Amino acid sequence: MTADSSPTRVVIAAVDALPMPEGRLSKQVLNTHGLEVRWYRPPALDPQTPHDRDEVYVVVSGA
Repeated sequence: MTADSSPTRVVIAAVDALPMPEGRLSKQVLNTHGLEVRWYRPPALDPQTPHDRDEVYVVVSGA
């Protein structure tokens, strides 16, 4: 972090309560300094296919 930046707090319950944008399987949580963070809750089967963006997944809950 630089001296002029501060941490961003994301409250999981608040993000989960936001409506999912129509036609999307994820909602944007944060977009800053070239980093985009999205909330993704896949249906029973994950329909994603390989794509060109690097990703990091954080499991909030589940098996």
